[in-house]
Amino acid sequence: MAEHQDTIDDSAILDSFARQVVEHGRAWSLSTGEGGLIECSADDEESAVVVPFWSKEENATICKSGEWAELVEQSVTIGELICLWLPTMESDDVMVGLDWDAELTGIEAEPSEIRLAVAHEVLERKTLAPAEVAADADPTAHDTRARYQLTLDSLIDQKRLYTLELEDELIIAGDDDRPFVLLFPTDVAAQLMAKEEWAAARPLAIAFDEVLDSLSGELSDDEIELAIYPTPDSDALAVSPEQFQDDVFARLLTRAGFDVPEQEDDEDDEEPSDA
Repeated sequence: MAEHQDTIDDSAILDSFARQVVEHGRAWSLSTGEGGLIECSADDEESAVVVPFWSKEENATICKSGEWAELVEQSVTIGELICLWLPTMESDDVMVGLDWDAELTGIEAEPSEIRLAVAHEVLERKTLAPAEVAADADPTAHDTRARYQLTLDSLIDQKRLYTLELEDELIIAGDDDRPFVLLFPTDVAAQLMAKEEWAAARPLAIAFDEVLDSLSGELSDDEIELAIYPTPDSDALAVSPEQFQDDVFARLLTRAGFDVPEQEDDEDDEEPSDA
């Protein structure tokens, strides 16, 4: 179990970890040699599970003592970390230990915190391949999936998306059985949907962090999906907030030149569908 000292600067460790992972393109953990990573209990809750990761191989090696003496260092690429390990850990309520020292002193962080910190480092330090379609492209020239891709790129490049609000509340489209929040790449695209019962609605900008953190969390809790870039004459692609998060991170890493593992089919996962 890791011990947390009050003198530890949690944000500095998180930022340093993210910076090293982006610089080297990988993180490290300890494994039993059969593919599974070592787990232990959290500092403040005996029932909580933590999987430790280190930004450098030598930092993982110094922790190989006592019960961990026979463990082996395991490299995890940035694509595997962001697109496979951390989403799975988040869905399983598993915490992440960051750069623990030889005494297993360190911090624990939420998987979502690490994904966001790594995303910021990629945006700050990496040159991204250009988007395939401009955000202000004619929407009638693209189908729902192309507009979905355009919206992912717009969030990455502009650091914001837009929705519609009416009387200071987000517009919830759909019905009680399947509600949606609308997301658009530009305020102009959002304004095109402000008609009929939404005639008084206005575009509302949502910042990068809010789209990927607080907004997505709130919508997931309320079982509200995202309708991505609807137009007056075409349906939108509907996805869960979790799927949209995963696709944003995967797209960002791809444009930064990192390899992203293919997603394995899961019987519980739903394919994006038209809203």
